[in-house]
Amino acid sequence: MTDDMTSSWDDLRFNISEVLKLGLHGVPINTCSNDSFAHSVGRNIRGNYELMTRWMQLGAFLPWCCSGYRNQFIEAYGFDEPVPGNCRKYFQLRSRLNQLYLDAAYQCDQTGMPVLRALFLNDPDDPVVYAHLEDQFTIGRDFLVAPVLTRHETANLPTRPYRDVYLPRGCKWYPFEEEGIARPLEGGRLYRSLLADLSQMPIYVRDGAILPFRLGIAREDGTNPLSIRIYPGQDRNYQMCLRNPSGQDFRLLEIEHRSTRQGREVRIRRIVDERTPPEKHFYLALKGSCSSCVRICGFEFEPVSSMQELEVAPGHAWCRSESDLTTFVKLQDDSAEISVLVSHL
Repeated sequence: MTDDMTSSWDDLRFNISEVLKLGLHGVPINTCSNDSFAHSVGRNIRGNYELMTRWMQLGAFLPWCCSGYRNQFIEAYGFDEPVPGNCRKYFQLRSRLNQLYLDAAYQCDQTGMPVLRALFLNDPDDPVVYAHLEDQFTIGRDFLVAPVLTRHETANLPTRPYRDVYLPRGCKWYPFEEEGIARPLEGGRLYRSLLADLSQMPIYVRDGAILPFRLGIAREDGTNPLSIRIYPGQDRNYQMCLRNPSGQDFRLLEIEHRSTRQGREVRIRRIVDERTPPEKHFYLALKGSCSSCVRICGFEFEPVSSMQELEVAPGHAWCRSESDLTTFVKLQDDSAEISVLVSHL
């Protein structure tokens, strides 16, 4: 942990380089001190709400995500809205992204690549990334985070919260959105003066990415189905590691998607099968796709009319959302290998 820091914008920026260096030195599960406000604010003095929000936004995406000083003056809940809501938004996103971190930790165990990566680890042949090692990073290979690290709203002379973001070359990047899909941006460019108010933080997804999301908070029976998002772009493989809470037994899945003449094919194969997850089904969300035909394990299925019908469907099923430009496929987890062939409209 990058502990014993002061509540300052300088130390907020310092956290990124420290966490990335720890990862490079073989300590992949690390964090900044999200409760460091105690060192300079004092127990009964409320800190700067802008700094609190930006610190929590950054902290939500570090490998070890925690905040627990138990003091209302240095915790998000001690501030008025919208501070708690803006912090909650990114901690909830982090909770839904936990599988991405588990998969990155598995890759770290296999290859030594850190969970949180400096840009040059994924794109070493792009010389420009070396100028952006202390203000941007990726989680695994494809999820790029660019925190806002400078004071704007509470500065002596307030300014609008802009920041520049560099997107590595050789691919396109999609601005991250919870629903739908945004227009992609070309890599190899510095995008200047991107607006990011206190409810926003620039996040981008590499084209072709495969990203696992939990649907939300675990249900009463302990289940929390996965939704595997697949973005348009380059053909890609992804390994997903589903471990028991004890960490002993696990299931390792190989997920592959590739372009076909008609659209896109997705294959999901169990490589290691020591564990049966409690969820009986999972979802694919093929972004940027409104399909006309979906074949699952060689059989063609008619679409259901809504997400509500998809959720209660007893077997394999799918639906398209033209408003989100996404094809959703529900798959029963009852086979060691599943193929999905999607034909586009």
